Amino acid sequence: MKTSQAIMDRSQARFDSGLVVESDLLTAKVRMAARQQELIRARNNLDLARAQLSAAMACQWTPCFSRLKPWRNTRFLSLFSRRSKSRHSRIDRT
Repeated sequence: MKTSQAIMDRSQARFDSGLVVESDLLTAKVRMAARQQELIRARNNLDLARAQLSAAMACQWTPCFSRLKPWRNTRFLSLFSRRSKSRHSRIDRT
């Protein structure tokens, strides 16, 4: 990001002084916007991966503390008990 910003600033200065045409400045702005989109996408992918990991580990992700915090008062049912519970609660079985 810093490099893209520096290139854009340099292009702006050159354009203001008349050394380059506006298309060069616009190219630098487009590349800067692309880098910003890549950064946003990478951060979102990281948050998604952390959320998936939290779900897999039965933990709650707390981004403000940047650590995993275990859930409290969570009861996990075995697959067998879940299956039998779901069979008994089916609407077509009543």
